[in-house]
Amino acid sequence: MKKGIDVSTHNGVIDWETVKTQIDYAIIRCGYGMDQTNQDDKYFKRNVEECIRLSIPFGIYIYSYANTIEKANSEAEHVLRLVDPYKNNMTMGIWYDIEDKIQANLSKNLLKDIITTFCNKIENNGYFVGIYANKNWLENKIDNALKERYVIWIAQYNSKCTYVGKYHMWQYTSDGSVNGINGRVDMNYSYQDRFTVNGQTVVKKPNVQTKPSNDYEVFVGEVQKACGLTGENIDYIAGPVTLKHTITVSSKTNRCHVVVTALERYLKILGYYSGKIEADFGEKPTFGSGMTTAVKNYQKDNGCKIDGEITARNKTWKKLLKLA
Repeated sequence: MKKGIDVSTHNGVIDWETVKTQIDYAIIRCGYGMDQTNQDDKYFKRNVEECIRLSIPFGIYIYSYANTIEKANSEAEHVLRLVDPYKNNMTMGIWYDIEDKIQANLSKNLLKDIITTFCNKIENNGYFVGIYANKNWLENKIDNALKERYVIWIAQYNSKCTYVGKYHMWQYTSDGSVNGINGRVDMNYSYQDRFTVNGQTVVKKPNVQTKPSNDYEVFVGEVQKACGLTGENIDYIAGPVTLKHTITVSSKTNRCHVVVTALERYLKILGYYSGKIEADFGEKPTFGSGMTTAVKNYQKDNGCKIDGEITARNKTWKKLLKLA
């Protein structure tokens, strides 16, 4: 078990040389909200570079105000812009802080889509990502599939963490005291030595195969199966592995591939495809003129290149899988 702190501009100018002797790691706020420079944490650069200079293991977090998919995507861009120079130095992961009152009344499904959007974008850029939330939010607002898919940093100010789910870090007080920091500071325990990617050992994320709960998750699972994924990789949660296995589908390429059926069903649900689902009638799925029209209309409405082709790993696939 490691002892750490999390800090932001609210902690002022930190004497990291003094702090170093009292902690094992630090989680540093990079900012809050969407990708605007006026929302960068003004001490982020100093705090990170001091940790690097003094060989203090560190990760980063962003405080979220996202109440739409678009804002979650922008928050991911915010993080990526700031952390890119330090990509090879971070060992304690990137964390999405979900707790603001603006998000409190969002539906569970929308909150799930917001978190998934952020986390997928961070993972797709080669970083380890986890979710920070308090005990109440983890028990009542965060979807169970997310708690299985991502590592959890829980906040519960108590002498003992009473959350019964899985967690890998625990913020146990906001009233800590560390020499070198003026005023109170958040204190944490980590039950994992490091949270890193790019070839280094990472904590294994449980990936429990569950049943889909909505049309989108059904579609993701059908795509995963059609594109050759097996076992625990069929989890109904789109991510970098699913995207990597997508194939090009059009009236000219993989015209009769089984994934066409999944695309027909989903585009029909979205209101773009009006033809029949061939598989329902025992026929071979075919990417015909009706699908070409449906795909072009979808591309037009979603800012994609309008060519009627769903190209492997490209923007139309990312939009369909909610990865962009």
